Amino acid sequence: MAKRPAKTCSRVRLWRVLRVSELFTTTELALCAGAELATARAFVSNLGRAGLVERHKSGYWRLVKDTGPKPPETRRGGVFDTNTGVFYPYKNKRRRLINV
Repeated sequence: MAKRPAKTCSRVRLWRVLRVSELFTTTELALCAGAELATARAFVSNLGRAGLVERHKSGYWRLVKDTGPKPPETRRGGVFDTNTGVFYPYKNKRRRLINV
């Protein structure tokens, strides 16, 4: 009997789609990755608080730091990048919106 391919978790799928998208909304990201909308929103929000993605005034998000193929992990107080071993702490300042 043939083995089934391993299922990838939604965080991995979200990160893959996010890396190839120039600009995206959380709805588009969730649809393309086959993930729940709430999961996509939480993932992008955490990346935004850590400075890995930016939100534009138009409502779209953009990846600022593409650190590699493995998705970052949410930890207490920030996001840990599994590719580089760098911890990005959450920024406590207001979100800055930029023009596209």
